[in-house]
Amino acid sequence: MSCAPGSWRPDLRTVAALCRVSRRRPPVWLGLAAILVAALAVRAADTIRPPADAWFTNQFTWPGFVPTQAVRAAGFENLHAADSAGRLKIFWAPARMDTNAEVCLFASADAPGHWPVRDWRSYAAIERGTNWEAKFPVDDVDVPVAYFLGVTVAGKTNYSPLRMAHPRELGLEEPSRIFGPFLEGFEEGLASWRLTAAEDGAVQLADEAKNGRHALLITLPAGKRSVTIGTTRVRGWRTQYPGVSGLSVWLRTRSGEATARLALHANAFSMNQVVSTCPREIRVTGAWQRVDVAFDSFPNLPLANVDWFSLEFSADGPREILLDDLQFLGPWKLEPE
Repeated sequence: MSCAPGSWRPDLRTVAALCRVSRRRPPVWLGLAAILVAALAVRAADTIRPPADAWFTNQFTWPGFVPTQAVRAAGFENLHAADSAGRLKIFWAPARMDTNAEVCLFASADAPGHWPVRDWRSYAAIERGTNWEAKFPVDDVDVPVAYFLGVTVAGKTNYSPLRMAHPRELGLEEPSRIFGPFLEGFEEGLASWRLTAAEDGAVQLADEAKNGRHALLITLPAGKRSVTIGTTRVRGWRTQYPGVSGLSVWLRTRSGEATARLALHANAFSMNQVVSTCPREIRVTGAWQRVDVAFDSFPNLPLANVDWFSLEFSADGPREILLDDLQFLGPWKLEPE
């Protein structure tokens, strides 16, 4: 009999025998039988592990930029994720390599769910021999990664079905990059940001950045008293990192004044949605100002389930508001200032 940890598993006959004996000596044997049954349950739960990488077959919602009629299973049969020298890589070998194709990986790190507000990021795939390869940066090896490909040929784009990878199960033992508090500087566009209602105003990139090249410009049109912008960049699992205590963001107007209210949403736009609004009202002027807000400023917030951060801007007339450099607060210096 092996003495390796977890190698011995009492069968049901053993437990039954213990239970028969327990009728004669219940104080001792009943307790032992209960311990053995509990150990069996823990052992069984421990052996049920998610597949390292598999097609996602449960119900889900595609991101808005994917027309479902453009999703094709044929041709993507060998799409898969793997640990490559401590990095998560996505591999796809088409039946016929077309070097004129544009292949893009779309991926989001989070547990299954949060479909209306997953934080989808895009990464260009690179041709390597008969494969297309793309790398996805892993911040936490215990957070699953949902991913799919978009392949554009002659102006037509097809998408693969969705897959779900588990970095630790694939063999990754540590993140592929060091944790950093910086969340958004708009140097890669504004794909993770959108207005909560299309008719409320406009959103675009502007070159009047606090730092870097771009900031986000939100327009409150005439006839409207407020406009709300939201982002998927703030994820509940990231808020659980040691030291993370709140959010910081830079704001200003192009002219005039506005007020801002900040809110965090858990399970946003679902039946289980929880919205927590910070009671503090922020005065926004024509000069850049850094706004810091602690998570404990948001009442009754299930922080681990946060998936949407929104800012509502109000004014007594049309306004243009600039936003830049969203970061986590913590025991570190925010850069750049």
